[in-house]
Amino acid sequence: MAVTPFVAFPCSAELRSETEKLIINLRAGVSEPQNKAAMATIDLLIEDLLDGFLLKLIDVLEMQNFMAKLVRSTAGTINKAGSSIANASLKKMDNDQMRPMADHVASLMLDVEVNGEVQPWMGVPVSAELSKELHDVAAGLCADTPKEFVSMAMDTLDKLTAQAAEVYISESVRLLQVGIVLRKMASAAISAVKGAMRLMLKKTLPDLDETQLKALGDYINTLHVTDGAAVEFKESA
Repeated sequence: MAVTPFVAFPCSAELRSETEKLIINLRAGVSEPQNKAAMATIDLLIEDLLDGFLLKLIDVLEMQNFMAKLVRSTAGTINKAGSSIANASLKKMDNDQMRPMADHVASLMLDVEVNGEVQPWMGVPVSAELSKELHDVAAGLCADTPKEFVSMAMDTLDKLTAQAAEVYISESVRLLQVGIVLRKMASAAISAVKGAMRLMLKKTLPDLDETQLKALGDYINTLHVTDGAAVEFKESA
């Protein structure tokens, strides 16, 4: 059985629990509208996504002043863009319309064994090609001359950003079958996310010292999951 590689990180127990409850309700065909639950779940998802993938870099790389401020600003831009399109899309949807999107979110949840303990994680599925690039970048950053791999790291992380935007925004919008106005909002949100991340990478990575670059390589290795198990949510409570 083929295993899909992910770039993933631990998610909160609250996100896992709320996602499961939403899936159960939608699959069970409950009559009570699930819009508020869906929007709350997406807000939790965005929060975990930003914390696990982006904000943690501040601590991992021991960023100070300008760099830390830029990362937080980037996270704020992504949060605003993601929340706006999610809330605008979901607030008028009925339960049947939301189910494909909820199933999609569920497919991004993993169980990952860490030090003998199974933990709830979430992330972005990546192609075999991008998975290899991530492996090579991490290896290069952890080697003796990490500065030589900065350009490659910027390019690979830019591709990862594009993949994340495709998975979390484009695919969700497609599954919700929204109208042209919301599709344009989604396109603008994707542009904002990519632009903010590209600027952050350009302004921060070239100025990292060798110790920080090696820490980044270790961090990428931690996030690069090739043996996680997809979560099988219950069909009913």
